[in-house]
Amino acid sequence: MKKSLFLSLIVGLCAFAACSGPKLEPTEDQAFKPVANPDFVISSGNTVFINTFATKADPNLEPVVTEGSVEANLSVCAVGGEQYVASKTTVHIRMGNEVTVFLPVAADAFSANDKSAVNVFKETQTRTGGWGENSAYFEMDAYGNYKKVEAKVEYIAEGIKITVSGVDDQLAAYLWEGYKDGLTVEVWNYYKDITLDALKAGFDAGATIEFSVDPDRYVNAFAKIPEYTGVITTNFEDVDPSEPYYNAIGDDKKFWVPYKADGNALEADLWVRPLDDYGDGVYAPSHFYLLKGHKNTYDCTLAPKDPSIFSAPIAHDASIPADVETNYYVIPNDYDVIYIK
Repeated sequence: MKKSLFLSLIVGLCAFAACSGPKLEPTEDQAFKPVANPDFVISSGNTVFINTFATKADPNLEPVVTEGSVEANLSVCAVGGEQYVASKTTVHIRMGNEVTVFLPVAADAFSANDKSAVNVFKETQTRTGGWGENSAYFEMDAYGNYKKVEAKVEYIAEGIKITVSGVDDQLAAYLWEGYKDGLTVEVWNYYKDITLDALKAGFDAGATIEFSVDPDRYVNAFAKIPEYTGVITTNFEDVDPSEPYYNAIGDDKKFWVPYKADGNALEADLWVRPLDDYGDGVYAPSHFYLLKGHKNTYDCTLAPKDPSIFSAPIAHDASIPADVETNYYVIPNDYDVIYIK
């Protein structure tokens, strides 16, 4: 089904404006003007509906595409020539659900205004918003029914709250049919006067995700970053017939070999050819290679606000054992933590 025939895209981005009126005294529910407006990317599969800046986020993070699940990744990094410290929150919703993420961080790290004289400003035009919140939304015709999805960022004294609403079972089914994925919402927030390590430590200790409907599976995604981050191409090279395992590896007598964009082979210390199981008790070098890598240092824990709805989490370990060429292992592609109801 061509979704382009049915997609009616309307983007709403709350703008911030200076106000020349009298300053208001701060209240308990005062709103904060952020250091910089948040950025949003909303997509499904490879189709992007909203993108407020030029690029999508981490290409090294491959989503665990499981129908009926919720998956999230929280990461921190420096952006804008290290002008800002930023957090990237990515949520994949593959079922009817409203998802809320809370990021604990002191207000003086995300607020550009003077908290002792906060001027709360609300737009009076066709959009609503203000110094305390920012949002993006789109509308879609799913099976003949109007759907509106909104990603909203709220700045509060205790931190930042991100809410994704409007994904119901019908929209989730429509997206899965057309794009083989659910709705993906990526939100970038920006900070000042705080280090990456301090921001990550706070998130690891207290960042939470909450669901309106308990998912059967929640994945806290962590990326594996290859040691070599340049462009890699693959050549298919003939296996030496004199090798003792030549007959054992089946009819395919070619190995995959990694090369850099300049045509030179990737250095041997950056990849490895693991032992593979060819069945019937036969173990021999795999046709494929593994790139050596490490867990993204600045991916953060995003724990369920109510962990009691899940059993004990299952943690992946994508580290490559030193003897992988001589002993067979089943090695995950990532460091995800999976919560199953």
